[in-house]
Amino acid sequence: MYSMINILVLLTLFYVDYTLSKKLFNIHKYGKGNHFFLFHIFDKLFTISFRNLNIKKENKSIKGAWAHSTEIKIHCFSGDSLIRLANGENKKISYLKSGDEILTIDQSKIVSTEMIMMLDKQISKEVLFYEFITKSGHEISLTEYHLIPIFNSNQNQIYLFAKQIQIGDFLYVLLNDQLKYSPVINITVEIRKGYYAPLTSKGTLLVNDVLASCFAYVKNHHSAQFYMFPFRFYYKLARFFNFTDPFNNPNSEGLHWFIKIMFNFAKYFRPDTLFS
Repeated sequence: MYSMINILVLLTLFYVDYTLSKKLFNIHKYGKGNHFFLFHIFDKLFTISFRNLNIKKENKSIKGAWAHSTEIKIHCFSGDSLIRLANGENKKISYLKSGDEILTIDQSKIVSTEMIMMLDKQISKEVLFYEFITKSGHEISLTEYHLIPIFNSNQNQIYLFAKQIQIGDFLYVLLNDQLKYSPVINITVEIRKGYYAPLTSKGTLLVNDVLASCFAYVKNHHSAQFYMFPFRFYYKLARFFNFTDPFNNPNSEGLHWFIKIMFNFAKYFRPDTLFS
């Protein structure tokens, strides 16, 4: 049975989605079924096509963490990652909890952001990671379709998938408590065990003192952050009423129940936009 908190989450999402959709889309032009744009971003963020479920049944022989998976999952950072907290300490990513104050970079400034929820986690599952080592000695490991910002030749910040990063690309790093740009000098692709997918209020965080996005499988980081507004709104509302863990982050492995619900909604409202 759903608690009042769970019901409030769903009502908040539907209300905000419908309200913003009426303002941003011509419903009469595109039709009723097209104005639930919130689900469009969820399927891009969390990477699954329900059409692939049939493929899974037909290809049970496909094994290995590097094979294209049809399970609903997000992937993210390796389990040995350290997260820089606002108090200057490092915390293992597996120990993060809602309300933790985390350091990040926003408009070239070092700021704090709150940990909202753990979207997905697997302690022992093997996954393909891209490990980057910078000239400054920083290291970070991400799954291939996870977004990470670079400082490009035009002195602009752009977000790329981990698999698109090349030797010489400049990553944002924290060095002696200051923001620096350091070029990638080594890239290793390897299978590692365990991954965690935290979501913060700012949509970014410092992992091993390297700036990274919280999002994967979406081309535009800023759009993803915009569409995650309902989560941030509900989180702040719940925290205002002193709920310490608004999303009831589970201790068990796997995708958070709320994200599973969003996938099912996407299946019916926007099946054409699901990742495949």
